[in-house]
Amino acid sequence: MGSTGYGGVVPAGIGGLTDIVELSGTERAFAARRSDGSVVAWGSGVYGGNVPAPIAALTDIRTVTGKNASFVALLSSGRVVGWGNLAIPAPVAALTDIVQVVCGGVAFAALRANGTVVAWGTADRGGEIPDAIVARLVNVRAIYGNTHAFAALTSSGEVVTWGRGPAGGNSDAVADQLNGKIFYEATALSRGLGMRETRLLEAAESEQTS
Repeated sequence: MGSTGYGGVVPAGIGGLTDIVELSGTERAFAARRSDGSVVAWGSGVYGGNVPAPIAALTDIRTVTGKNASFVALLSSGRVVGWGNLAIPAPVAALTDIVQVVCGGVAFAALRANGTVVAWGTADRGGEIPDAIVARLVNVRAIYGNTHAFAALTSSGEVVTWGRGPAGGNSDAVADQLNGKIFYEATALSRGLGMRETRLLEAAESEQTS
């Protein structure tokens, strides 16, 4: 319930669907991924409520992630496509090995099958990764985001952060409490997420070598 212009009223054509498997939202719109790999959306068009025709025609969408006013869809090919008010940079759009996408308030980050990370959006809120941080983003297992920063967990147990420092983008002060003490598969939920990301990594690596 809520304002129609903010996605508070589900259009009849979408409300009658029985194959929706995932929901995501921006500040004023929602997107729903269907079991056939397609996506529908509603709410403010400026905030991603209208799916462009080329994206609406896709049937290989694996996940949909929303932030402030944009959505990004991860395809089975390892590519990403997006709509809303934040364009995906051409070098990122050309990649074919992305396995995870997370959002910050006004930025996105994506994990590649080779264990590295790319980001785009507002620079000081995680959309630009400093060179010193890029050098540490190797063998990344998973990435996480809040409204102002991102964190990555590597296979060695190191936690690497970037974005707005006081909002989590600089973890130097607590590094001794994090590094080697955070385990991605510590809970039932994260084990399930870990298994999903592992399958996506394996599928991407298989496609690259075939």
